[in-house]
Amino acid sequence: MVLRSTLLPPASPEVRHNYNANVGDVGLYVLGTNLVSGSVIMPALLVALGASSFAIAFLPALMSIGMALPQIIGAYVVDGRDRMKPFGVFYGLLQRLPWGIIACALPFLALSGGGLMSGALLALLFVSALMSGYSYPAYSVLIAKAIPHSIRGRYQATIRIVGNVAGLAGGALVTLVMNHPRIVFPYNYAILFALAFAVLMLSYVCFLQNRETATPSVPQYMAFKPYVASLFAILRTDRDFVLFLVAQILASATTLGAAFATVYAMKKFSLSAGVASTFVPLMTGTAIVTSLFLGRLADRVGHKVIIAFGTAASATMFLLLLFGPWAWIVYPAFVLFAIAQSASGISAPAMLMTLGRIRALPQYQAVLSIFSAPFLILFSWLGGFLVGHVAHGFQWCFGLSAVFACGSFLVVQAMRHDGRVVRGEKV
Repeated sequence: MVLRSTLLPPASPEVRHNYNANVGDVGLYVLGTNLVSGSVIMPALLVALGASSFAIAFLPALMSIGMALPQIIGAYVVDGRDRMKPFGVFYGLLQRLPWGIIACALPFLALSGGGLMSGALLALLFVSALMSGYSYPAYSVLIAKAIPHSIRGRYQATIRIVGNVAGLAGGALVTLVMNHPRIVFPYNYAILFALAFAVLMLSYVCFLQNRETATPSVPQYMAFKPYVASLFAILRTDRDFVLFLVAQILASATTLGAAFATVYAMKKFSLSAGVASTFVPLMTGTAIVTSLFLGRLADRVGHKVIIAFGTAASATMFLLLLFGPWAWIVYPAFVLFAIAQSASGISAPAMLMTLGRIRALPQYQAVLSIFSAPFLILFSWLGGFLVGHVAHGFQWCFGLSAVFACGSFLVVQAMRHDGRVVRGEKV
């Protein structure tokens, strides 16, 4: 079992049970979503269905909007509740059902009319994202209650390790299905969605194993409009949260360069597709190894240090790609990229959980999502614009990404809270 490793110190049976349940949930969820990857399989399916370039480009934004917009409503609905699991049980199922519907619909609608299936695919994925966003505030509180703050760094590291291993397994299964000579369009994609749905339901079974301790309920008397106003009041009163929010937005700007790192490296150094394919196992292996250390280190020194370390690694990566004169420089650059992703994935969620007590977590999560999502969409569009319409577009993307990463590093340094414990508690 995962808990018998050095990732988790001795803990109560209840903590161990919840730890295992959530690692299983996240690991299987990552495997399921990787089977129909939003960056590879879904765009390829839309192309096969004859969807427009706009529809393909709009897919990531659609998922981001669907995930971000409902969180403020979800935070309002669960505010003051004594239990969050029932909320997650209901909407977690609704979040997964669209994948099964897509699997059933593909063999029929794809052959009768690609346009109809394209619209149905985008609509169902948007519904799934809406259900995920709506339930996420409740889910974040459930995790904060189930996993003590003293081991959240190791928990985040564990789910990233399991997720990376699951990603490798998913990639192998996708290759097997898509390259099988007897499995043709649209049945190959239908099989992948069916497998994804089955794995997501297994992750749902793991989620159901969570044991939640009830907290005293606090009736919600505030109407929705004043409640939204109270969320924005957080920005006026909580200095560290505002700094964290700004740092996260600046860090998300690195998508400007990250999206084109492989393409630029291949063009600049005339690398073959075979060489470029080695970046994936290199980054996966790096993520697994570094997660083992960063999770434990975060619990010792605080998540602020790890977030800052990740932004520094990100800035260095883009500078290496921008100014590195040798082809071999690509490898340490992608190692740094994997380290940056691991550091952010481990410590950013854990830091948010320590900025406010459990009751305030849905509000903090909603504000973070609402303000971050538009910038993520903007930066994705800006990267495409620079590369497609501006001279030396790649260099602009990498230069701006490095600047934004440095800015994120400096903003993190201004935070007083180090993320080792919930604010107001002693280390």
